[in-house]
Amino acid sequence: MKHNDKVPECPFISENDDVPLSHLIRVVFHLFGCDAREKLDKIGIPHSFGPVLTEISRHEGLSQCELAEKMFFKPSSVSVTIQKMEDSGYILREPHESDARQFRIFLTESGKALADKIRRTFEQVEKETFETLTPEEITELRRILEKLRSSKQ
Repeated sequence: MKHNDKVPECPFISENDDVPLSHLIRVVFHLFGCDAREKLDKIGIPHSFGPVLTEISRHEGLSQCELAEKMFFKPSSVSVTIQKMEDSGYILREPHESDARQFRIFLTESGKALADKIRRTFEQVEKETFETLTPEEITELRRILEKLRSSKQ
């Protein structure tokens, strides 16, 4: 990670205090996002497409509301990205069989190819992000994060 100039300072702590874990998690997430955006930009993929296309590829046939819910976004937050992806030929919207007000979202062949390219990019960024950790440390970090996640569900 080479974005030290973009790392936000932690407010409300003095020099002798430990940086709160929540801030460290936020900073690592921020740096991961910067690396992913940089790599997607280099290959000409709008970074807003990354998470949305990846989620659609994992759950084809979702409505826009269901997709937004899975991503922890508001439906209006994904609508512009969905429209851009449809205009670019990466997705198709088909009428929902039981609710005429909604559409189900599917990937086109070019959308599937792009989603695969995005997935490989995120895998590369993850590998680079965690390359300083041993396999044991990665296993322990995963265990701890899963434990925290399950305690909040």
